[in-house]
Amino acid sequence: MPTNRMVREEHFKRNSLAWAALHHFLPSRLLQELSGVLVDLVSGGTKTLDRLFEHQILGAGESTESWALKPRDADGQIAEYLQRRIEWLADATDREIFFEVKGSDRTGALAPSVLEDAIQLGLADISVLHRRKKDSFFPQSSMMSLFESLRLLTSSNEMPDELHLSLVNRVLGEIEKPLSAVVLKHFGDLNADADEWHKALFFYECSLQAMSEPVHHAWKGFVEICKSSAVQSCAAAIRTTKGAGAASLLLSSQLDTVGLSGNAHLHLNASNDAYVASYLASPDASFHDRRVTLQLAPMLLQSRNLELALTASEDTLSLDSQRLFWSALRRQIALGSANQSRRTKALFARSIFNQLQSSLLRDRNPDAFALAVRLSLESGQLRVAKQLQWSEEIVDAYLTVEVISAVVEQVAKFDGSKKERSRVAMELFGGWTVRLSDRQSHLAAYIQRQLIAAVIQSAEARGGSDAKRALELLGAIADAHPEFRDHVAADIAALVVKILRMKVNWTVLQSGMQLALLYTDSFGDETLASLATETVAFMAKVDPSKEMWPIVRPSLDFLSAPAVKRASLRASELEEQVSSTILRFGLNQETEHTRLLFHLQDLDVSTVLDDKLLQQLSVVVDDVRSNARRINASNAVDNIRALLVAPAIAGRDGVLDAIDALERIMRSALDGTSRVSFPYAYAALDMIAPLSVKIAAALSIEPIELQAWLQPVAETLPKVWGRAISDPLIFTQFSLPPSTTPDPTIIHNWAFASIGFAIWLDRLPAILETLEEAALLSPDLNAPIAMACATRLAATPWENLQPKAIRAEDANTFYATLGKRLVQIGKLSEEKRNDFIGALLDQCFRHGPNGLDLAVFLAAIEVGVTNLRVHQRYGNYVKRLENNRLLRAAIKPLVLELAASKADLLLGDVTT
Repeated sequence: MPTNRMVREEHFKRNSLAWAALHHFLPSRLLQELSGVLVDLVSGGTKTLDRLFEHQILGAGESTESWALKPRDADGQIAEYLQRRIEWLADATDREIFFEVKGSDRTGALAPSVLEDAIQLGLADISVLHRRKKDSFFPQSSMMSLFESLRLLTSSNEMPDELHLSLVNRVLGEIEKPLSAVVLKHFGDLNADADEWHKALFFYECSLQAMSEPVHHAWKGFVEICKSSAVQSCAAAIRTTKGAGAASLLLSSQLDTVGLSGNAHLHLNASNDAYVASYLASPDASFHDRRVTLQLAPMLLQSRNLELALTASEDTLSLDSQRLFWSALRRQIALGSANQSRRTKALFARSIFNQLQSSLLRDRNPDAFALAVRLSLESGQLRVAKQLQWSEEIVDAYLTVEVISAVVEQVAKFDGSKKERSRVAMELFGGWTVRLSDRQSHLAAYIQRQLIAAVIQSAEARGGSDAKRALELLGAIADAHPEFRDHVAADIAALVVKILRMKVNWTVLQSGMQLALLYTDSFGDETLASLATETVAFMAKVDPSKEMWPIVRPSLDFLSAPAVKRASLRASELEEQVSSTILRFGLNQETEHTRLLFHLQDLDVSTVLDDKLLQQLSVVVDDVRSNARRINASNAVDNIRALLVAPAIAGRDGVLDAIDALERIMRSALDGTSRVSFPYAYAALDMIAPLSVKIAAALSIEPIELQAWLQPVAETLPKVWGRAISDPLIFTQFSLPPSTTPDPTIIHNWAFASIGFAIWLDRLPAILETLEEAALLSPDLNAPIAMACATRLAATPWENLQPKAIRAEDANTFYATLGKRLVQIGKLSEEKRNDFIGALLDQCFRHGPNGLDLAVFLAAIEVGVTNLRVHQRYGNYVKRLENNRLLRAAIKPLVLELAASKADLLLGDVTT
């Protein structure tokens, strides 16, 4: 006589794919049985679950059992795939597995691709199912019925009607029990996920009815579990559709009918929902709290869940999270956990930092900050440390020399954890320093020297990633706070020299030279000359044929930096060495020809060019010209720019090639087949005017002749904007899938470059008319063009200072041009000046508060506008200002002074 397990396993064999899709409904023991069946089917009978895993069912009670699995050594691709897939089934996180397997060579085996397709179908929500291909095939009738039923389910948007009833009958008729009832429950879940709660309730009730019908005794325990879940799901649907009172009645009646021992599953899962529903239905009523308290296996680390602590930490003013984190941490330490306790420490520290930030205005707690720092270091959790968000206020309130010293001391405390603590310390140091104020420069210097020491220590130990990260943080500090460079410039110079002389990882060399480039204007000429000499000596040891460009490029960038060039000019021998080094690496490497012209643009190479080098340089120029003419290449614009930026080297023909290529790229936008190079060709267009004098002088021509060369570009430019009106997508970069909206930054840059080019050619009125028409006829072009016109023309003779036009600008355009416009005030007549100030004030009241408003208010007072008529926009501005703590104290006194008006300075119609 077959046992209950045998009955279930035969059922699983017939319906393994459908159960794999709906595996999340199965308790541990049944999931174990299904997994054994899947191993047998996919391997063609060559593998068993016991050969793939050591495993054991833990605990008692069908709904409360656990399943422990430990993989054995896998022998083959199919075994590895099955181990990963079954671990995924048991993990219950829906995380993806990345493992390619072509299938089994055993006749009759279930193909892994079919199993994967079934599982993905079970993971899909209704929106995904809508897009699902309609020709899928599964070798099991129950899976095909599930697939076809899901297609019908997602094809109707109506309320439950005859179609849905027909769908229920189809499921019950084509799929055997108890799988059919689970399928109906899944249909309800899909609708609940889509916020279709009436449909969800319909399917939940159908599922409950199906579960109430007789079933083989092998499934009775499982069906009771499913019924409990279906009842709770019905209550969830009723709570949404009818209210908490109706849901409370349903759950209370079910819980009162059977005790905890009779249906532990229902009480464990539903008692909290019942409590909340009862409270929502009668918040003022008094009733007993009958929720179930569950102690999970207390000696297992998995029972130490941080969910409550993380939830409580969202309330940054509550201390509950700290107690909950400490509770979990205390037990994890008691159980001897290294990994989980460290993660808890990192999250605990983050919670403390957030609470300290929220309480800054009313409290200071240096001990708590020190505790959080210590926990962060002890955790060694680099990812969490990188994600910490710091503010100027918290750094100003808590960072001291003592805190930094304590970090250094704690990092060095234990050799075994020194590396991971050091990594966290670096992230803390970097995050703190970019938020320091200039009055804390002594702390910045202390921290930067610690990072410098970390670079040296890591480099000496051949720890490339740590040294690289410390250099990156030093670079971020220099970028955010240039003023902090002065205190450590000598240390940075010594560090770069040490890196150049040491045998270090190439990433460290790369980052070191990038850092040196950030410090060029902080180093003195003597230091720059010394560093240039060291760089030249280092480059002399590098073989250009080995193409070590990750370290060569930043080194050449440093040598060709303006400050280094100036320092080199004072020592002719060094200038010659720099030029020779740049030529050595650029002449013989085709991939570097474009960069070579950029590097050589301001260097005098006459002293190092013999006939052989001249011939090589000629080959370089020919290559760049050839690449510039290939307008369908993504690097065409870079090659055009290289020819324009180094006209003395490119020569007359090279500059003409650049102009011709630019014009052909622009024309490529006119026929609807815009090249990949077009979107960024504005960069070449925008550099023509600033370089025109240099180009003309280098080629010994008159500026008017250069303008004549560029007439084809000038004639094509309006046509480009005409094309953009009907096809704004010409202003998008190449991508897959293609962009569906134009890039506003590209539009702005093209408009900005077009205006500058037109000014140089004395054709501004025509291009402004073209841009105005494009902005008027295409909403996509409007705002970027307006911004470009305002910023390019502000404070120039061509700006149209019309108050009406200023009042029509959006916030970005208005504030972007404000500084340039303020310098115009003294050039205007009194009448125009008052109208102009009125427009600026009106826009401040409309778009502010903004820190720049203060300049407008001061300008208004300075020119004698001391009375301001109070109107609706003023009142709204003041209310917004009250909510801005940072700006309120600075701006409000001036606002009140201007508002003490009895006179009339019209700011324009309030409804404008």
